[in-house]
Amino acid sequence: MKSLKPRSSVQGFTLVELLIAMALGIFLLLGLTNIFIGSKATFSSQAGMSRMQQSGRFAIDLLQTEIRMAGFSGCFSTANEPKNTLNIDPPPVEFNIGEAINGYEATGTSQWNGSSTLNALPDDVDEDNVTGGTDIILVRRAGNDGLRLASAMPNTSATVFVASNLSPEPIADGDVLLLSDCSKSAIFQVTNYTVSSGGIQHNTGVGSPGNSTKILSDDKSFDTDATVYKIETKIFFIQPGAGTNNRNDAYQSLWMKNGTDDPIELVPGIENLQVLYGEDSGGDGVPDRYVTADDVSDMADVVTVRVSVVANSIDSVGSAGSILNRNFSSLIKIRNRGV
Repeated sequence: MKSLKPRSSVQGFTLVELLIAMALGIFLLLGLTNIFIGSKATFSSQAGMSRMQQSGRFAIDLLQTEIRMAGFSGCFSTANEPKNTLNIDPPPVEFNIGEAINGYEATGTSQWNGSSTLNALPDDVDEDNVTGGTDIILVRRAGNDGLRLASAMPNTSATVFVASNLSPEPIADGDVLLLSDCSKSAIFQVTNYTVSSGGIQHNTGVGSPGNSTKILSDDKSFDTDATVYKIETKIFFIQPGAGTNNRNDAYQSLWMKNGTDDPIELVPGIENLQVLYGEDSGGDGVPDRYVTADDVSDMADVVTVRVSVVANSIDSVGSAGSILNRNFSSLIKIRNRGV
């Protein structure tokens, strides 16, 4: 009797079964790939939109903060200009706090106020760098950290004394300062600051631009109710940022120059800045018209400012690979002017 050999329980796939399995696997892989690509595009779009909104809001917040405080001079009324003791009259653009706000209207691709140069501005705010077709705005005010006088000035040309042994040193030789109380103010340059005594000298014949006189008031001398401030002149403008996007293209940014400091890149991805000035020609503290900088009759009559910025995502995003952009705007009341 022949014995029957048991059949092996292990059997291979047929060619048809293998082809069907491969087809199903490829179909599932393609589906997962499409889901991944779609999720990645959605994520990049959301990230780009978030970045764009954050940049736009941040830029507007910065501009609002500075423009609101334009012309701040402590207790002193902005209705009168401070006494200028510097050798240059009016003071250099970085220290001309008597002109609280000013601007340059982009009247063409590479023109501002009808001119192809920005010679009135510091050299590092140059028409070769500032993005054509975008406006420029200047805001001047006293700084936030004022120093009260420690003692009354015995006469109008005496050394100014603040608290002694301040650390870190709040003043340096060569600084241009504003001294003000509720009835008068003066701009002068520091020729020597002594930390141990708090003495601020303002002699003539020293420094640049230098002082033309030591006399800080044409009336009474300053008492302990007066305050010394650093002058802040902030110039906001658009020019290319320091880097490139994911297309390897340069992007635009909002820049700021404060006084004599080098310009700094404030907000990347701001491609445009447009400014309108609310001018109060009737003297009632309410703007009668909104005009561009080159059409303002007198900047001293500007009581409100309307700013608009265009923010973008910097990088191309989404399945279409486009750069998102959006306009942000704000109407800003200058606190020290109008009603």
